[in-house]
Amino acid sequence: MNTLEQEIIEKFRSLDESSKRRVRLQIEHETGKAAITPMSVEEWLEWARGFGNYVQEKYGRLSASSADLLNEAREERLDDLMGGR
Repeated sequence: MNTLEQEIIEKFRSLDESSKRRVRLQIEHETGKAAITPMSVEEWLEWARGFGNYVQEKYGRLSASSADLLNEAREERLDDLMGGR
């Protein structure tokens, strides 16, 4: 192993788990090889909260609830069945 490889490994080991996950994903993207590793519930929850924060920062607070979206889809389907009233 050369010096650069050793340095990269040392830097990687110093990262927190979230950063390690992002680096792994980037390496998998760069190499075209995605290694699927199972996530614990805590890891998934951390990811989901982070993604929710990202969406909220990018698009602001969403005003529609899942029930509102479901009702809208039902109304659209009913309109399709009834000939578009």
